[in-house]
Amino acid sequence: MLFAEEIVAAHFVPTWRGLLARRLHEGGLPQVEIAAALSVTQSAVSKHLQGKLALEPRLAADARVQAAVERVAEGIMAKRLSPFEALLEAEALVRQLEDRGPLCALHEEAMPSLAGLGCDICVRVGASTLAPEQAALQDLRAAVRVLEATPGLAAWLPHVGTNVARAVPGAEDVSSVAAIPGGLFETRGVVKVAAPPELGVSRHVAEVLLAVLRHDPTRLACLNLAPAPDLLAAARRAGLRIEEVPPGVERAPGSLRFAGPVPDVFHHAGAFGVEPQAYLVGPDASQLALRVRALATEK
Repeated sequence: MLFAEEIVAAHFVPTWRGLLARRLHEGGLPQVEIAAALSVTQSAVSKHLQGKLALEPRLAADARVQAAVERVAEGIMAKRLSPFEALLEAEALVRQLEDRGPLCALHEEAMPSLAGLGCDICVRVGASTLAPEQAALQDLRAAVRVLEATPGLAAWLPHVGTNVARAVPGAEDVSSVAAIPGGLFETRGVVKVAAPPELGVSRHVAEVLLAVLRHDPTRLACLNLAPAPDLLAAARRAGLRIEEVPPGVERAPGSLRFAGPVPDVFHHAGAFGVEPQAYLVGPDASQLALRVRALATEK
C-alpha cells in the first residue's frame, strides 16, 4: 500500500521547492529569505540552488508547474502572497497534477496494481468550508493585479482612500468580506497595495457591499472611487446604470436604498465633512476591475 501523499512528498515537494528556490534566487532574494518562504533551512536552499536535490523531470517540465512557480514567486517577491496563500496555490496545483496528471502516473508506476482502474482517490474530496473564502481572496488578488496595471486610475482615488471588497456568497457581516489592508494608494502616479487581501479588514466599503447584497445577492464586489466627471461620463458612454444616492450612506451604509435594481455605479456629491464618493459594483472583483480598467482607458 503506497499512499498518494508519499508520492507528493517524494517527488512534488522537492521539485516544487527546488524550482521556487531557483526562481526566487534569480529574483534577487537572499537565501535566508528564500528559506523562510519555503519553510526550510538555509542549507537546504543552498543544496537546491546547487542542484544537489534532484527534480522530478516530468513535474519540472509541466507547464502548470512552471506557471504556478512563476505566479507564486512573483507574489512572494512583491509581498502580495501570504504564506497561507502560497501554500494554497501549491496545494491546488497538487490536486491538478493528481487528477490523471503526472503525479497520478508516478503513483501507478510505484504501485502497479492501480494501473487501469481509473483510480480517482486523490481527487475525490469532500467540500471544504474554506473554499468559498479562498475563492474570494483569489478573485481579489487577480483584481488587484488589474487595478495596479490600470493607467490613470490614481487620478480617481479619493482623499479618504480607496478599497475594493469581495464578499463570500451569503455574507452577512464584514468577517465574510475580503478587502485590502490599508486599501489602495497612489505612489508616483500609479496605484499600489501594501498587503495581500484578507477577510474582515475593511469596515466601510465592506458595509456598503453588505448593504448592496441585501438588494442583490449576485453583486459580490464593490470599489469606491472619487466621482470624477470623466469617470461618470465614461460610465454613461459604456451604458452602465448610474444612480445618485444621499451622502448619508457614508455614515450609515445600512440606509442605502435604490430607486430600482442595483445600479452599476451609485454616487453622491458629499456634504459637510463628507467627501463625495462613487461606488462601482459587479458580480466579482476580477470583472469589476476589468470594467474599471476599461473606463479608465476610454476616458
